[in-house]
Amino acid sequence: MNKELTDLSIVQAKKSLMRGEFSVTELIEAHLNNSAENQHLNAFIMLTPEIALEQAKKSEQKIKNNNAGIIEGIP
Repeated sequence: MNKELTDLSIVQAKKSLMRGEFSVTELIEAHLNNSAENQHLNAFIMLTPEIALEQAKKSEQKIKNNNAGIIEGIP
């Protein structure tokens, strides 16, 4: 499913997050894995997976509390 998550548009990802089809953490992990798999492309200056995962947890809480911004949880 990881590849499927990285292929979603922002709109598709947001709708799926709101329906609970996957968590923000799962979405972020899929994108982090994709970045690691494509590291040879030199497309990123610096990755900060620990910060991304920490922010994912905060986004999940905001979504749970109906306090999410319009693109909350989108990488």
